[in-house]
Amino acid sequence: MKRTVKLLTILIMLTLLMPGLLYIGLAYYYRETYSYGTVINGIYATGKTPEDVNEELVRGEDYSTLYIGLGDELYDVKAEDIDYSIDYLNPLKQYKRMQNPYLWITNILNGMKSRTVRPDTEYDRDKLDDIIDRIGPDRIGEPFVCEIEYSEDGYILKDNKSMQYDREKCVDKVTQAIEEGQLYVMLGDECRKDISYTDEELKQREVYDRIRQYHDTTVTIDLEGMDIVLSNAELDSLLVRDADGLPGTDEEGALIITKESVADGLKDVIAPYNTYNNHFFKTHDGRTVHLTKGTLGNSVDTSGIADDVYEALVSGERNIRQSLTYSHKMNEKEQESADTIDNTYIEISLDEQRMYFYIDGELKVDINVVTGTHVTGQDTPEGVYYIYNMKRNTYLVGENYRCFVYTWMPIVRGVGIHDATWRKLWESDTYIKNGSHGCINTPLEEARYIYDHAYVGLPVIVYSYENSAIEQTT
Repeated sequence: MKRTVKLLTILIMLTLLMPGLLYIGLAYYYRETYSYGTVINGIYATGKTPEDVNEELVRGEDYSTLYIGLGDELYDVKAEDIDYSIDYLNPLKQYKRMQNPYLWITNILNGMKSRTVRPDTEYDRDKLDDIIDRIGPDRIGEPFVCEIEYSEDGYILKDNKSMQYDREKCVDKVTQAIEEGQLYVMLGDECRKDISYTDEELKQREVYDRIRQYHDTTVTIDLEGMDIVLSNAELDSLLVRDADGLPGTDEEGALIITKESVADGLKDVIAPYNTYNNHFFKTHDGRTVHLTKGTLGNSVDTSGIADDVYEALVSGERNIRQSLTYSHKMNEKEQESADTIDNTYIEISLDEQRMYFYIDGELKVDINVVTGTHVTGQDTPEGVYYIYNMKRNTYLVGENYRCFVYTWMPIVRGVGIHDATWRKLWESDTYIKNGSHGCINTPLEEARYIYDHAYVGLPVIVYSYENSAIEQTT
């Protein structure tokens, strides 16, 4: 009986001592390792030493390349380029020292303990500086200017001074990204330089503000029902320009407008619509001729409009409308098909004595012709014309001649394109002594082809390089 009581007493004592022994044992175990329920940077660290956790964290680190965004470019800095390395051991040891191994049981009562630590980083600052120098953030956008310049859209302010990057600010931001283990850093407005403008640059900005206000003006030219609204570039062409081609200003900085500057600007604006006796034509071989005679096109009467527009501008009007009239105008039928030279036309080179017929931009006829006799002064007239009539199987009658033709396409005052079956010679110099009375003699087969594909209103361009060619510049 006594033996039984003794054993029972021993068992009770052991039962009471076991938790204490377990508690003390685990406290001893957690003396060198993280206590129960510890999670660091997503890694379950219970029972692991700082060295163990550091190895896992470094092994799982994905920092191989840092991408630097600068403007529209993306640059990469590889870890080996700057001798980059990371180590979590110091912050891990520091956190371990904060844990009391004898309080491990509180983690059971309070739940898991999650902790985030940042690593210590090491890299070669000189190598990073070299990389930043190669990227050259302080040179992006050079040269840095603030000035007005003229473009196809009119006057613009070219001001990129505020877009300058401060190299040191860029270095600081990249350094911060590296130390925080970031994989991408964008160098934005916070890396810009703090800039100041010179007195001349401030003046340029003030002038441009006036130009912007001036651009609020609307000038509409009513060309008999067709509105021509001046663009900003066309508005700017009405201003006086200085020797550098920039807008002239008075002593108070106001834009200068004169009747002469308005007249010159409007002349250029209306030129595309002033096509009568004013055609610039690119020939089959790429050369340009300026033809100032003919019947195709319209002539706009601009007299008086410059004064009216000038008065409206200087009075501060913001919605100006003026009407133009024609001094010469083709009738409606002519204008429907022959107002401008499009992709279908007949080209006649008097120098080459050759005719080219284009349909929708494709060359269909390329043939020798004979034009008016040069020695008798019956040269075919240069100019831009159009076929105004078409006849088959007719007689051409003049002083001392009457001849039958299968095709007849007149272009101006009895001068036209027709076949000439009586002609045997089609040499390039035949016209000098044995040419026509002014018409364009054409071989029968080609003349019939042209007739079958031509129409009233088809443009016909007759030119001589000797008289009308424009000197080409490169």
